[in-house]
Amino acid sequence: MLRSHRRLALVLGGFAVALAVLGGAYAAGGGGNPTNGPSAPAAPSGPAVVTGTQAGMPLTAQVLYAVVNADGTIARGLPRIGPAAPTGTHIAVGAYAVHFFHDVTGCAYTATIGNAGTGNPAHGTIVVAARAGDANGVFVETRDLGGALGDHPFHVDVAC
Repeated sequence: MLRSHRRLALVLGGFAVALAVLGGAYAAGGGGNPTNGPSAPAAPSGPAVVTGTQAGMPLTAQVLYAVVNADGTIARGLPRIGPAAPTGTHIAVGAYAVHFFHDVTGCAYTATIGNAGTGNPAHGTIVVAARAGDANGVFVETRDLGGALGDHPFHVDVAC
C-alpha cells in the first residue's frame, strides 16, 4: 500500500510541475481572458535575446581574432584585410596591445600561447584584459613558466 501511495504522490507531483510550467508559459505568452481579450504583454525582465542563425550565432554577434607573432606583428586575423584588420604592438617584453578597429569593451577576451605556423611554442602563461584608454583594444601579457615576462606568440579571440 505504501508503494502505491508513493506512485500516486509522484504522479501528482509531476502533474503539478507540468501545470505550473504550462501555466507560466501561457501567462508569459500573453494568454488572455476570454471575456476581456488578450492581456497586455509583460514588460521585459532582462536583456533581449537575439535570435540565432542556424549556426547558432545571433545576426549581430561578432567574433574577432588575431594571431600575433612574438615581435607583436599580426600573422593573420579577422577581419582579414583592409583598414579593419587587427593591428598589434609590442609594448615591452611580454606586453602587447592588439587593436581591432571595433569597440570591444562589452566583449569577452580569450588568449592562448600559440605559433602562427606549425610546431609548438615555448610553454608559458598568458593573461588578457581590456586595453586601458583604447575601447577597441585588448592588452596581452605573456610570461615564461618561471613567472618572468617573456615574449611569446599568441592567439587572441574576442567574442561580442
